[in-house]
Amino acid sequence: MKAVVTGVAGFIGSTLAEQLVGDGAGSRATIGIDGGIDHENVGRIVAAGARVVVAGSAIFHTADPERATRDLKTAAGAALGSPVGPVGTRGTPA
Repeated sequence: MKAVVTGVAGFIGSTLAEQLVGDGAGSRATIGIDGGIDHENVGRIVAAGARVVVAGSAIFHTADPERATRDLKTAAGAALGSPVGPVGTRGTPA
């Protein structure tokens, strides 16, 4: 897996560094993105090739983390044209 940190490492709530989201759609490696992910940009991120998305503030800094998780999955699935897989915690499948 190739991991791309698209926010300021170690700072929760960083904004997405859009210039780091390229076209990884042709990559043979699994691409993971961490930093600045939210329901408004997750579609662009998975469309660019990311298959592992780490979202902290977009989930845990909301009044309803479960709904925020569903919204992220829905937005990602819409960009892929299919539902996304289970949500894991720290790399553990749900």
